[in-house]
Amino acid sequence: MLGKVYRVVGLLMLLSVTPGVQGNLESNGTLVLKAGLNLISFSNAFSPSMTSQGMGALFGASLLAVSRVEPVNQAIETTTFVGGAPSGANFPIVAGEGYYLDMAADVSEVLTGDL
Repeated sequence: MLGKVYRVVGLLMLLSVTPGVQGNLESNGTLVLKAGLNLISFSNAFSPSMTSQGMGALFGASLLAVSRVEPVNQAIETTTFVGGAPSGANFPIVAGEGYYLDMAADVSEVLTGDL
């Protein structure tokens, strides 16, 4: 008897989200990220514009990596941080896109502007 052959397409990722008013954004504008992998998206663009390599300045030494699925080629792009220094891809952080932030420790960051 011949068995069926299946090809696995995609990747299952388990993410932890801190409860708040809007996912992991608390009502006072504090973005709460937990150690491990976090999936985030920003509803408004940063002013001035932000890039993946600039995220280290926002989240500090706890940020290990920022990744996204590049919209045109559907390839994964990643910026890594070692000792706070970025390396790898440098892509724009765009309102409405999703980003994976890999954190070494919990971080709470107050965001200002339109939430």
